[in-house]
Amino acid sequence: MTQDTAEYAVIGVGSIAEAIVTGLSRSDEPPTILLSPRSRQRTARLAARYPAVRVAADNQAAASGAGTVLLCLRPQDAAETLATLRFRADQRLISVMASVPSAELARLTGPVAEISRAIPATAVAAAGHGFTPVFPGGSAAQRLFDGLGGSMVLGSEQLLDAVSVASATVAAHLAYLQTVSSWLVGQGAGLEDAQRLMASVFAGATAEFADESDFVALARHHATPVGSTSTSNGRCGGRGSSPR
Repeated sequence: MTQDTAEYAVIGVGSIAEAIVTGLSRSDEPPTILLSPRSRQRTARLAARYPAVRVAADNQAAASGAGTVLLCLRPQDAAETLATLRFRADQRLISVMASVPSAELARLTGPVAEISRAIPATAVAAAGHGFTPVFPGGSAAQRLFDGLGGSMVLGSEQLLDAVSVASATVAAHLAYLQTVSSWLVGQGAGLEDAQRLMASVFAGATAEFADESDFVALARHHATPVGSTSTSNGRCGGRGSSPR
């Protein structure tokens, strides 16, 4: 006899967890969700915003309160936190923690019905958007993220970890945009204007991914041989040295 009071429980409510909860709550038929009580400001905001979201009294209450439990802890906190929790043999666990393999999760949680993993991005907050790598196929992770923009089933946990590393390059991409913005400031632009401009330029470019995912073809389209997108003699727009 289970004690479930929600369809999903979330242990560790950081930015990715908030995005998942938001996406689920914006769906046509929002599921009931039980949140662990840490990150009190974030959990209180989600519970106040969405009627189907509640905050548990403690981590164990959250862990015991749903048939499917999302593990959204920081990897460095996983061992300490999970070692204090008890899970039932009929529960399904979905981990969105990078670099914590399923075998380690099984050791920390004890016998459960299923352990699956996923690498979601914050885009899942917009219900119907986002595209999430999951392992294995046919799991609770696939079913969850199929409803949040779609899932990509990967053939091995090793490949999932590689995708996690590749996804981490988003920070490097944003740092590059800041470098370009700083270069524009050096040419006389205001910092806010430079950042807004680069955000607009790259938002427009990435919107094309909906129709085309061949990066070589997109680069060729944006780098016309003679035009405003081309460079000449290492100079950007003909004034000053190019950003590096």
